[in-house]
Amino acid sequence: MLAIPGLLFAGNHRADPEKVGIVEAGTKTTIRELTNSFNDGIYHAMQDTLPTEIAAWRSQLRKGSLELAVLIALRKQPRYGLELVDLLNKVKLGISEGSIYPLLARLRAEKKVVAQWIDTGVGHSHKYYELTDLGRATLKAMWRDWREFGAAYDKLMEENGD
Repeated sequence: MLAIPGLLFAGNHRADPEKVGIVEAGTKTTIRELTNSFNDGIYHAMQDTLPTEIAAWRSQLRKGSLELAVLIALRKQPRYGLELVDLLNKVKLGISEGSIYPLLARLRAEKKVVAQWIDTGVGHSHKYYELTDLGRATLKAMWRDWREFGAAYDKLMEENGD
């Protein structure tokens, strides 16, 4: 047994709140007990941050695939910006106006979409975006790559999964 007065340790405070604290002088605690307690605390801290880390990863995944999502949404018909935001949020892609308009401006500059103001007679005019031939070709290539990428992950999981 080993006593280390004043050593701070954080253990599995969810299972045993008493395992978080400072080793008191005269307490007989083994290094193994302290190490296990400390490691339990790290494990639980990692569990606590997992939802945050996954949310950040999902956000990056969304940002990286937003162009593909917009091209798909424009595949069959022209749409205006807020309509795209509503459509993409309906399928749980979590897109904001602040993300969609810079992307639409870039797609216009790259000649993948054209924009036209249209007055539908209801409310005010909207700027509708429509795919160009280049936009359709880009969508086709991106969709092919997306599916290949997904198939690679499927294969990886199949070969290395549970």
